[in-house]
Amino acid sequence: LQGNPRTIAPKVVEVGKSKYIIRGEFKRNYVVALHKSDDFKVLEREVYRPENAKLKISRLPGATKTTVLIDNRVTEILWKGKD
Repeated sequence: LQGNPRTIAPKVVEVGKSKYIIRGEFKRNYVVALHKSDDFKVLEREVYRPENAKLKISRLPGATKTTVLIDNRVTEILWKGKD
C-alpha cells in the first residue's frame, strides 16, 4: 500500500461465531491475518492459504478483531460475543 495516494477503506463485518468465511478471487496463494485484542495490540500474525476461492478465518482466543490483508483489499472482522 506504500506509495499509493489513494486511501483504501476496509470492509468491516461483525461476526457472532468463532469462524468467518471470505469468498472470492485471490491473486496470491496466501493471505495475512492480524488477530488483535484492541485497535493496536496484535496478539498473533497468521498466514492463511485460500482453497477453492474461499478462505476460513478462525477467531484466536482473546481477539476482539482480526484484520485480513487480501491482495490490495483489507477486511476487518469484529468478533462479537465471548471467544
